Amino acid sequence: MKIKSQKDFWSGLMFIGVGVGFAWGALGYSFGSSARPGPAYFPFGLGVLMAILGGSLLFAALTIETRTASPSARGPGSR
Repeated sequence: MKIKSQKDFWSGLMFIGVGVGFAWGALGYSFGSSARPGPAYFPFGLGVLMAILGGSLLFAALTIETRTASPSARGPGSR
């Protein structure tokens, strides 16, 4: 397996790690119900969404080739 975008790969891993951490930390609180959400409701949902976002970034980093700009394509005055 070849990583096609290093930045997206590491960003995806970071999002997955933080999302799983939030979701895991929320398991110590009570969830409540949909009508009366408890203190774990928001952090758990946020953690799951972050992990899903990280998974999509990681998938894109492994499947989609990114173009690197050549020095002449950056514009005038760039080094």
